[in-house]
Amino acid sequence: MKPLLVFGLGLLVGLAADAQSTPVLAVDAAANIHPISPFIYGINEWSDNGLLEMMRVPLLRWGGDSATSFNWQNSIRNIASDWYFENYTVSPGFDAFHIANLAAGTVSMGTVSLMDWAPKSGGECSFSVQKYGAQQATDPYNSDCGNGVLVNGAQIANDPNDAYIPVTPAFSQEWVSQILSTYGPASAGGVRIWEMDNEPEWWDGVHIDIYPQPASYDDMMARNLQWAQAVKAADPTALVSGPVPSGWSGMLFSSLDMHDGWGKSPWQYWDNPLDYQAHGSVYWIPYYLQQMKQFEQHSGYRLLDVVDVHGYVAPGGLSGSVGDAAMETLRMTSTRA
Repeated sequence: MKPLLVFGLGLLVGLAADAQSTPVLAVDAAANIHPISPFIYGINEWSDNGLLEMMRVPLLRWGGDSATSFNWQNSIRNIASDWYFENYTVSPGFDAFHIANLAAGTVSMGTVSLMDWAPKSGGECSFSVQKYGAQQATDPYNSDCGNGVLVNGAQIANDPNDAYIPVTPAFSQEWVSQILSTYGPASAGGVRIWEMDNEPEWWDGVHIDIYPQPASYDDMMARNLQWAQAVKAADPTALVSGPVPSGWSGMLFSSLDMHDGWGKSPWQYWDNPLDYQAHGSVYWIPYYLQQMKQFEQHSGYRLLDVVDVHGYVAPGGLSGSVGDAAMETLRMTSTRA
C-alpha cells in the first residue's frame, strides 16, 4: 500500500498547488537554435568539370579506402582490396584538388592515413603471384597481382615492404607543414579539416596487406592521438575530425569486438564484445570522446574538433539518375539521418 499512499499524497499536493495559481508556460521557438553546418552538404572527391562552382559545393573530401594508403610525396595510392592491392599514380594530385577548391570557394577536407606504411611508387602490388603463388583471383590486366587469397582459400601473410615504405606520424606532419607553407594555415587558404583516416573497423579487410589484425579500442585510440597531435603541431588552426567509422556498428564496437562475435546471425554479431567490456562497457564513440576530452584537460589544447562518422542512408532508394521531385527531396532530406 505504500506506493499508493505516496502517489495519492503527491496528487493532492499537485491539485492544491494548481488551485492556488495557474502556471504560465512560455515557448521561445528561436532559443538555442544552431544552424546546420554547411559542411555536411559536401561531397567526396571527383573530377570537377566546373560543377563545384555551379553547385556551390561547400566542402570536398579527399577520402575513401585508397586515401588510407596514399603517399603525398609522390602522389601514389594503393587501391587495396578494391582492385588487387596495386599502387598507381593519382592524377590530378592533391595539390590540384586543393587549388580547384580554392578557386570555387570550397573547403578542402584531407585524409591523414593512420597506417605505418605508405606506397612506394607506381606499379607494385602487395600479393605478387610470382612471389606468393597462384591465387583465387588476379588482375585481368596484370596477371602477377592477386587478391591475396591462395587457391586453397588461405590468406597470404605478405611482406608490406613489397609495395610500401615504413612511415611514422612525422610523415603526415610533414605533409601538413608543406600545405601550410604553400597555401597558408587552415584558417587562411590551407586545408581546413584533416580527418583521421577512414572506417577503421574494416582496415583488416580492405587493407589486410598493411593492417592484418582487427582494430581494437587501444590501437585506434593510440593512432588517433598520435596523428592528430602531428596535425596540430604543424598547423594549430587546422580542424581535426575523427574517428570516421562506417556506420552504427563502428560507432558502437571495434573490429576486434566484431570478430569476437562473428558467425552469429546478422543482427547478433556482438554477443561477445570483449574489447567493449574491457573498456568499462562504454561504446566506442563515447569512449573516444572521453579520451579526447582527457587529453584536452591534460594538455591544455583541443585535439578533436569534429566528430566524424559515416552513414550510408536510403540504400536502394537513391538513384544515379536525375529523378523527379520526390527523388530530389529524398536526396536533400537524407542528410537529416
